[in-house]
Amino acid sequence: MPFMSTFVVFITWMMVILLLASFFLWAIGMIFRKEQGSFLYFPNDPPNSRNTCASPVDVGITNFEFVSISTSDGQMLKGYLMWPQSRSPSFSSGNGKVFDGEGTPPLAHDVVNAKPSFVLLYFHGNAGNVGHRLVVAKSFLSTLGCAVLMIDYRGFGLSSTTAITQKGLEMDAQACLDFIKHDERLPQDKIYVMGTSLGAAVALHLVVKPRAARHISGVVIENTFTSISDMAGILASSVIRQLSIPFPGYAMLFLVYYLFPLTLHLKWKNIATLQSISIPMLFLSGLKDELVPPEQMRRLYQAACGRNHKDNPLRRLVTFQEGSHNDLFLCDGYFRTILDFVNDVEKGKGVNFI
Repeated sequence: MPFMSTFVVFITWMMVILLLASFFLWAIGMIFRKEQGSFLYFPNDPPNSRNTCASPVDVGITNFEFVSISTSDGQMLKGYLMWPQSRSPSFSSGNGKVFDGEGTPPLAHDVVNAKPSFVLLYFHGNAGNVGHRLVVAKSFLSTLGCAVLMIDYRGFGLSSTTAITQKGLEMDAQACLDFIKHDERLPQDKIYVMGTSLGAAVALHLVVKPRAARHISGVVIENTFTSISDMAGILASSVIRQLSIPFPGYAMLFLVYYLFPLTLHLKWKNIATLQSISIPMLFLSGLKDELVPPEQMRRLYQAACGRNHKDNPLRRLVTFQEGSHNDLFLCDGYFRTILDFVNDVEKGKGVNFI
């Protein structure tokens, strides 16, 4: 049957072309996989963020230490361990300590009358350095009475200069937790982790690990995304609309289910972590977030609750009507919400808020 023979040949050639195209796209993705990070990580924005970093003193925080933390792969992270003010300052910007992950960190000084209610390990977003978050840290100290550890990831701020990858940032997060665990001045039974935007992704990928989760009381997630693929899809959808590409639905299917899996090496699949997280979670979402659609935060919360949400530990979603991506901390009730969450966790209330 000539027709059937021709049809088989046609299908065979189409499959060969598809396989060759797939291999070509995969190879292009591999070649430029390192460059993809430049679309997510912005350590030099604002300019000079890799060369200069504000001191806590600049915003009126005087009870702090400059810390250096060595990661398991030999990178050096720089940042600040800040304490709630008690009376006269017990630290100055000249003090510091280095921790290599083994034994007890050497102490710069004893803390005078600074008894933090809990310790907050804070991971910042995808641009700038810890100096740009010190105003938030100051409010944490004064309103929550907690100690705050803020560290720049590798490739950010004054930390080691090296390639920025998800694996690397996950190692950075573990090193920060190890630092806290080895400092006997910090309340070991009241360790909380918080992240904003990219920092929330870092936080989720830390607390999903059982080794880390058993030391953490709760996690606070602020204005983050479900996955990089989902964010790429939103960007692609916008481009398709602007270019008036015909059959936009089919174009999106092609991108999401064919092109992205072959070429996109940035993962951060936050939503995939949530049903494996067994500690209390607080989700903070600005409904005027201009970078990450608030719907993604709701999807994360729903995934965290799961089908049997009554059997889960505390899950709470709080939205802020006027909150945008970077200014949520300016909204009324922001710090009160975090403090209420911590208090409820400490009271052992396994209540779900839907």
